[in-house]
Amino acid sequence: MLAKPPADVSVVTAVRYLGRNVRRLRRHLAGVPTARDPESVHQVRVACRRLRAGFRVFRKLLGKERANRWRAALRDLASGLGKARDTDVQIAAMLGRLGESDDPEIRRGIVFWITGLERTRSRCQVQVRRALRRFLRTGTLRQIREWLSEAQRTLATVVGKSEVPPAGYERRLLRRMGQFLELGDSLQDEMDVARHHEFRIAAKKFRYTLEICAPTLGAQFEVALEAVREMQSYLGEIHDCDVWVAELEAAVRRLKVGDKLLPGWMNQERCVAGLEFLQEACRVRRRQLFAATCAFWQDEKVAALWPRIVAALTKSERMEDSDTVGLPV
Repeated sequence: MLAKPPADVSVVTAVRYLGRNVRRLRRHLAGVPTARDPESVHQVRVACRRLRAGFRVFRKLLGKERANRWRAALRDLASGLGKARDTDVQIAAMLGRLGESDDPEIRRGIVFWITGLERTRSRCQVQVRRALRRFLRTGTLRQIREWLSEAQRTLATVVGKSEVPPAGYERRLLRRMGQFLELGDSLQDEMDVARHHEFRIAAKKFRYTLEICAPTLGAQFEVALEAVREMQSYLGEIHDCDVWVAELEAAVRRLKVGDKLLPGWMNQERCVAGLEFLQEACRVRRRQLFAATCAFWQDEKVAALWPRIVAALTKSERMEDSDTVGLPV
């Protein structure tokens, strides 16, 4: 049963947004057990993030207990796929580096590193399958689809089937945006790795909250959504470089003291040159990305966008509060 009366017109927005992402989740879940297409794991994680954001925004409509239960199940699934996805991304990036040097010693090291990543990815698949089985046993996907089917039937009672944000959405969006904008000053320090990571997380949360109702709020919110996506992409790549540099540094240290990274390989120290090449390539890429991120963030059009969005959300929130004055509780 729906947690609120069918007359709540936000059910239209909920059904369309949640339905779209449930279909995405179902479509890509089938490719996860085989690992033939890395995109399946990525798309499942994206669908999980979008649905979790939707369940938080539409929590009053769904019911708090149910929304929290579904969010927890999707969080567990996405977490179980996280290491596999991160490894897929790094494998693709390192394969792209193979053509950047003709030095056989460097190429040897790159191939060695990719071999280790492929071994890690193979091990990750056990965790991926376990997470998928655990998720399917919860019955969460079936429960969501049942809720959507019932909600679809209530749409006949909704006057004017246009999409509208649920009550309190503007307030939630303002909070997400405030967290996002506050971390913008982390770009003043190129080596503030920890806060760049926080900035990336804030951008991700702001993006997924914004895209739920951006089409219903006007063109400037669609523009803001594209800007946040761009920032998230830059910050995500920067974070990848930070992680990879740290991993490569640790690997080089181990090899130089005679440790082995992979069993059965002889003369692994000969691979140090290739790993140091990858390390420097990641550092160079990070500097390029950081410069591009700062340029984008400081662009006049982008900088002018945020005050307009804040003003529009604040005005909408005031109007929503005034509309409730005098209404029976």
